Amino acid sequence: MLQATNFGCLLVALWGMIGIWTTKVGYHNLWEFWFFNAQFGFTMGAQFSYGQAFMAELVPRGREYMFFSLLGIVSKGSAWIGPIVSSAIVDRNGNQWTAFPFVAALIFVPWVGIFFISETKSRKECAEYLAREADDLRKVSAELEPESKGPESL
Repeated sequence: MLQATNFGCLLVALWGMIGIWTTKVGYHNLWEFWFFNAQFGFTMGAQFSYGQAFMAELVPRGREYMFFSLLGIVSKGSAWIGPIVSSAIVDRNGNQWTAFPFVAALIFVPWVGIFFISETKSRKECAEYLAREADDLRKVSAELEPESKGPESL
């Protein structure tokens, strides 16, 4: 379902790209804005939820906070890049539709990349990570414990 919502978002950008070559469609008509904004609203809301759920499947149990905090920092910290690049593309070309290929690429590349993610392999790697982490914690704990003193030292 995540890939279906990603594809729905990709369609919005692809439809905008059509506007580069024609003035009949590709966000040149009011009905297109109504239709595709409604479609994008449904798609984007579902995409966010499915994306979060998918990510939760790929991270080690009990360590979700690390990965979701990283996601929050990266997504909020990089949100300014797309609008700046899109504005630069539009300014350079003088055509507001020329930013759509950039947006489509930003959606398309991860959409393809997700096909190569194996949830089964991820679960196995997460279990291995947690086992290594538990071993490391046991070693550190053993190093920190004071030498055991026998009854003769009392």
